[in-house]
Amino acid sequence: MLLSVDAGRALVEVGESYKQLAEIKYSMEDTVKQNFLEPLQSLQNKDLKEVNVCICLHTQLLFYWPFLS
Repeated sequence: MLLSVDAGRALVEVGESYKQLAEIKYSMEDTVKQNFLEPLQSLQNKDLKEVNVCICLHTQLLFYWPFLS
């Protein structure tokens, strides 16, 4: 009987430890998302917009080039 009580307590402690690990994991994921992934996504979107603007301007220039000379 004493052995099963100890095993039960050990299982409860293991469960609590897993809960704490899960909280730490979610906290780390949020930190990585907020401090790395979101700024990276923002930078990528900004760079893509700049590339699109350059392509549009280049295309317009090629279109109007014969008329400018």
